[in-house]
This record gives sequence, structure tokens and C-alpha cells, in this order.
Amino acid sequence: MAVGELKDASGVPLGRPGARMGWKTTTHLTKGRLFVLGERGVSAEIEQRAADAAAAVARAWRDRR
Repeated sequence: MAVGELKDASGVPLGRPGARMGWKTTTHLTKGRLFVLGERGVSAEIEQRAADAAAAVARAWRDRR
């Protein structure tokens, strides 16, 4: 999602929304694009759903051979 030029974002407190939710955020500039990264733990429910989805994909791939 493009929101404007990098110069338009200077001085904007990009990490503030995440900080309000207790997340540790960092910003990273790569090839003229600014990324705001949030470091937070993954809940057990999300981790289980991801594992189930990966297993289903692996089974589907194996079964189609």
C-alpha cells in the first residue's frame, strides 16, 4: 500500500500505535521504502492454525502424486 513519499513521513511517530498495544516496533528503510516492523509473540491458537494449514498443504501435495 503506497501512502506517499518518504519525505511526507518524516517526523511521523510511526511506532506509536504499536507501542500503545505493547508491541516493540522498529523502522527499516530499504530501497526508498519505509517498513515498520512489530516484534510480538504468536499466540498458541495462531501457531496451531498455521501448523494445521501447513500439514494440509503437505498432504494435498503428497496425495496428488
